[in-house]
Amino acid sequence: MMAHRSMLNCTRARLAEYGVPERVALLHSPGFDVASGVLFWALLCEGTLVVNPAPMVDVAATVELGHRERITHLVYAAGLYPPLLERLSSDPPTSLTTVMIGSERWGHTEQLPGISGWSRLTPP
Repeated sequence: MMAHRSMLNCTRARLAEYGVPERVALLHSPGFDVASGVLFWALLCEGTLVVNPAPMVDVAATVELGHRERITHLVYAAGLYPPLLERLSSDPPTSLTTVMIGSERWGHTEQLPGISGWSRLTPP
């Protein structure tokens, strides 16, 4: 359980670092703390929260969701980023502006062209 103050601080930090999310995908299970952060960030900042019914490990479904729903902000697991990058490199969604990577340590530094708000949430 997170205190209300903690949630507001988390939302303020995301807003300061990544701006107002227009259309953010909720890909994480509701049991993960990241899901709460994404949910509050989108809803408290008047963004649109797009819930993906497919599991996060279904990279093809994530790519399809990005195109269909014009996702602008994506919070994604580091371990799944390389296959996501591979799929998106041939047909990137034009709406995607920000990708946040987190969950475990990693050394991957590639990013998609045109993504201005790329960030690692964990140290390299």
